[in-house]
Amino acid sequence: MIVRISGQIRRHPATDLPSAYRAPFWLKGGHAQTVFATCLLPLRRPPYVRHYWRTPDHGQIAVDCIEGRRDKPVITLLYGLEGDSYAHYAKAFGWHCMKLGWSLVIPHIQSRVGTADIRHSRGGALARVDWAVGQVMRQHAGRPIFATGISFGGNLLLKWLADTKSHHAREVRSVVVASVPLDLLGTIQRFCHGAGPAYKWYLSRAFLRENRRSAVTDPELVCQLALARMRGRSEFDALLRNPMPGYSNVRDYLEQASSIHDLSRIGTPTLIINARNDPCLGDASYPDPGAVSQTVRLEYPEHGGHMGFVTGVFPGRFDWLPQRATQFMINADHERTAPPAP
Repeated sequence: MIVRISGQIRRHPATDLPSAYRAPFWLKGGHAQTVFATCLLPLRRPPYVRHYWRTPDHGQIAVDCIEGRRDKPVITLLYGLEGDSYAHYAKAFGWHCMKLGWSLVIPHIQSRVGTADIRHSRGGALARVDWAVGQVMRQHAGRPIFATGISFGGNLLLKWLADTKSHHAREVRSVVVASVPLDLLGTIQRFCHGAGPAYKWYLSRAFLRENRRSAVTDPELVCQLALARMRGRSEFDALLRNPMPGYSNVRDYLEQASSIHDLSRIGTPTLIINARNDPCLGDASYPDPGAVSQTVRLEYPEHGGHMGFVTGVFPGRFDWLPQRATQFMINADHERTAPPAP
């Protein structure tokens, strides 16, 4: 069986790290790799342990965890649009952490999972991340703490690393992000260009299921803009001009919420993995090495779609990304603790 849906491969981005990822022969094209991994890849849910954390606004959120050995590292995972601990990549990280004896923490700070709305407490999205990582550090004191972010969760994680107000960013040993929309506006426009019925259905479902009890959230805004862009340019442009609290308008918010402008200010060892045939990312999500800090490494595999890094014979596995992430984390930690060369 060969699944083939065409997807453009970008040839222009420079990269400072070659990628060992190779797509299986039976899964061709960025769209096919994206859809198959997201919707069709058979992957069991790992045995998460669910906890509840008290939030600064006296509520609580759900946190799904893989409990590893106390002498092993901990990974905090921030998922993407419409993601949760059931996402294929979250399950893959869970099984891989179990194999290594590591712990995995998935705090549901950006979704409807949980019993409290802390999306706007303590100053916004970056404060949410800082609070959650601080909780992980307090509960796993003395253990190496790493972080990974997927898609929009990766963009948020990069913004947090560069934020001078973050209290815990420098305490994270290293970070790996994948399929990251570094330029939110360009990503929305790219995603909507020629999008078929399957993508429209996915966005509609995400938009309708998003909790809208309070002010607009990042996932809700992205879905709303993308759906408007599919309906026509005029409605899309009108939405971009809408006012937004704290910003000139929605366009100004998207520009300031994009991490592409912050990559030169990141001091934590960081790996960005964006497949060149990702059908969702705009061209600005593939910066050159000269546009990022010396601690940021760029890896652009030829294939992989949007979180579609499947390997092996049909029906495939999703183990390359967790293995690549933990390999980078271990190597970065060894470089940090290695004695200086004579």
